[in-house]
Amino acid sequence: MALDASYKSDLLHIEAIIAELERIAERGDEIAPTSLINVPDYWRCRIEGLLGRQDISGADRKHAQAVMDRLHRIADAGPEK
Repeated sequence: MALDASYKSDLLHIEAIIAELERIAERGDEIAPTSLINVPDYWRCRIEGLLGRQDISGADRKHAQAVMDRLHRIADAGPEK
């Protein structure tokens, strides 16, 4: 149960960061890579780590994939595109 709560908490934390990155992108501001918090690849790796877990439920796997999709949209809308 503790492991279940741990990865769920991690997923919610990641989702909150992705929401903030979305807000930055929606304002038209550039996401400066001044810290790991602003580096989409860091969050992609964290989500991939969750998706690679054997004990993640189907619902949480879908949730993690939806967060990953949101992250991809942020990256696709970046200033270099």
